[in-house]
Amino acid sequence: PYLPAAGERLSSAISLTQSLLQTTRDLSNPSTYLQNSLSTRVWCELIRSLAAGVRNVTSRSDAYGRATSGALAQNLLGVIVFVRAISGIEIEERVWDDVLAVFQSGCWMQMIEQWSRVVGSVTRALILNLFEIDVAPPTQS
Repeated sequence: PYLPAAGERLSSAISLTQSLLQTTRDLSNPSTYLQNSLSTRVWCELIRSLAAGVRNVTSRSDAYGRATSGALAQNLLGVIVFVRAISGIEIEERVWDDVLAVFQSGCWMQMIEQWSRVVGSVTRALILNLFEIDVAPPTQS
Protein backbone atom coordinates (compact mmCIF):
# COMPACT_ATOMS: atom_id res chain seq x y z
CA PRO A 1 0.00 0.00 0.00
CA TYR A 2 2.92 2.37 0.56
CA LEU A 3 4.17 2.45 -3.03
CA PRO A 4 0.94 2.70 -5.03
CA ALA A 5 -0.13 5.74 -2.99
CA ALA A 6 2.35 8.19 -4.48
CA GLY A 7 5.15 8.08 -7.05
CA GLU A 8 7.62 10.15 -5.03
CA ARG A 9 7.81 7.38 -2.43
CA LEU A 10 9.67 5.11 -4.84
CA SER A 11 13.14 6.50 -4.06
CA SER A 12 12.65 6.20 -0.30
CA ALA A 13 11.33 2.65 -0.67
CA ILE A 14 14.38 1.72 -2.77
CA SER A 15 16.72 3.31 -0.19
CA LEU A 16 15.03 1.45 2.65
CA THR A 17 15.26 -1.82 0.72
CA GLN A 18 18.97 -1.27 0.07
CA SER A 19 19.57 -0.57 3.78
CA LEU A 20 17.81 -3.77 4.78
CA LEU A 21 19.78 -5.73 2.20
CA GLN A 22 23.04 -4.27 3.49
CA THR A 23 22.16 -5.38 7.02
CA THR A 24 21.46 -8.91 5.79
CA ARG A 25 24.69 -8.95 3.77
CA ASP A 26 26.66 -7.76 6.79
CA LEU A 27 25.11 -10.49 8.92
CA SER A 28 26.06 -13.19 6.40
CA ASN A 29 29.52 -11.84 5.60
CA PRO A 30 32.18 -14.44 6.52
CA SER A 31 34.47 -11.73 7.89
CA THR A 32 31.81 -10.40 10.27
CA TYR A 33 32.41 -11.56 13.82
CA LEU A 34 29.23 -12.60 15.61
CA GLN A 35 29.58 -12.99 19.36
CA ASN A 36 27.14 -15.90 19.26
CA SER A 37 26.77 -17.86 16.06
CA LEU A 38 23.29 -18.11 14.62
CA SER A 39 21.50 -21.44 14.77
CA THR A 40 20.28 -23.38 11.75
CA ARG A 41 16.72 -22.43 12.63
CA VAL A 42 17.55 -18.71 12.66
CA TRP A 43 19.32 -18.93 9.29
CA CYS A 44 16.42 -20.87 7.77
CA GLU A 45 13.89 -18.33 9.06
CA LEU A 46 16.04 -15.45 7.80
CA ILE A 47 16.23 -17.01 4.34
CA ARG A 48 12.50 -17.84 4.31
CA SER A 49 11.60 -14.27 5.31
CA LEU A 50 14.00 -12.82 2.77
CA ALA A 51 12.64 -15.12 0.06
CA ALA A 52 9.05 -14.13 0.88
CA GLY A 53 9.94 -10.45 0.62
CA VAL A 54 11.88 -10.92 -2.59
CA ARG A 55 9.04 -12.95 -4.11
CA ASN A 56 6.56 -10.23 -3.18
CA VAL A 57 8.65 -7.53 -4.87
CA THR A 58 9.82 -9.41 -7.95
CA SER A 59 6.31 -10.54 -8.82
CA ARG A 60 5.32 -6.88 -9.24
CA SER A 61 5.57 -5.30 -12.65
CA ASP A 62 6.13 -1.75 -11.45
CA ALA A 63 9.14 0.56 -11.19
CA TYR A 64 9.98 -0.66 -7.69
CA GLY A 65 10.10 -4.29 -8.82
CA ARG A 66 12.30 -3.43 -11.78
CA ALA A 67 14.61 -1.22 -9.68
CA THR A 68 15.19 -3.69 -6.87
CA SER A 69 14.86 -7.20 -8.34
CA GLY A 70 18.56 -7.56 -9.18
CA ALA A 71 19.78 -6.45 -5.75
CA LEU A 72 17.19 -8.61 -4.00
CA ALA A 73 18.09 -11.70 -6.03
CA GLN A 74 21.81 -11.06 -5.47
CA ASN A 75 21.30 -10.75 -1.73
CA LEU A 76 19.15 -13.87 -1.48
CA LEU A 77 21.63 -15.94 -3.47
CA GLY A 78 24.57 -14.51 -1.53
CA VAL A 79 23.04 -15.43 1.81
CA ILE A 80 22.30 -18.95 0.58
CA VAL A 81 25.85 -19.43 -0.70
CA PHE A 82 27.27 -18.19 2.61
CA VAL A 83 24.97 -20.27 4.79
CA ARG A 84 25.14 -23.52 2.81
CA ALA A 85 28.49 -23.52 1.05
CA ILE A 86 30.72 -21.50 3.34
CA SER A 87 29.20 -22.21 6.76
CA GLY A 88 28.09 -25.75 5.93
CA ILE A 89 24.67 -25.26 7.51
CA GLU A 90 21.95 -27.63 6.32
CA ILE A 91 19.04 -25.70 4.85
CA GLU A 92 15.58 -27.18 5.29
CA GLU A 93 13.83 -28.44 2.17
CA ARG A 94 10.93 -26.01 2.60
CA VAL A 95 13.43 -23.13 2.47
CA TRP A 96 14.69 -24.37 -0.91
CA ASP A 97 11.06 -24.47 -2.07
CA ASP A 98 10.64 -20.83 -1.01
CA VAL A 99 13.77 -19.83 -2.92
CA LEU A 100 12.55 -21.67 -6.01
CA ALA A 101 9.23 -19.83 -5.74
CA VAL A 102 11.12 -16.52 -5.95
CA PHE A 103 12.56 -17.39 -9.34
CA GLN A 104 9.24 -18.76 -10.53
CA SER A 105 7.32 -15.65 -9.48
CA GLY A 106 9.16 -13.10 -11.57
CA CYS A 107 11.70 -13.05 -14.33
CA TRP A 108 13.54 -9.76 -14.55
CA MET A 109 16.75 -9.47 -16.53
CA GLN A 110 18.55 -8.35 -13.35
CA MET A 111 17.55 -11.58 -11.60
CA ILE A 112 18.83 -13.67 -14.49
CA GLU A 113 22.14 -11.77 -14.51
CA GLN A 114 22.60 -12.34 -10.75
CA TRP A 115 21.81 -16.04 -11.10
CA SER A 116 24.33 -16.27 -13.94
CA ARG A 117 27.04 -14.60 -11.83
CA VAL A 118 26.45 -16.93 -8.89
CA VAL A 119 26.51 -20.03 -11.11
CA GLY A 120 29.75 -18.82 -12.73
CA SER A 121 31.40 -18.13 -9.38
CA VAL A 122 30.36 -21.44 -7.86
CA THR A 123 31.52 -23.33 -10.96
CA ARG A 124 34.93 -21.61 -10.88
CA ALA A 125 35.27 -22.31 -7.14
CA LEU A 126 34.44 -26.00 -7.61
CA ILE A 127 36.94 -26.41 -10.45
CA LEU A 128 39.62 -24.61 -8.46
CA ASN A 129 39.04 -26.69 -5.32
CA LEU A 130 38.57 -30.06 -7.01
CA PHE A 131 41.11 -29.87 -9.83
CA GLU A 132 43.35 -26.99 -8.71
CA ILE A 133 42.79 -25.24 -12.04
CA ASP A 134 41.95 -21.55 -12.07
CA VAL A 135 39.49 -20.95 -14.90
CA ALA A 136 38.85 -17.32 -13.98
CA PRO A 137 39.11 -15.02 -16.99
CA PRO A 138 42.42 -13.14 -17.16
CA THR A 139 42.28 -9.66 -15.66
CA GLN A 140 42.57 -6.68 -17.98
CA SER A 141 45.63 -4.53 -17.28
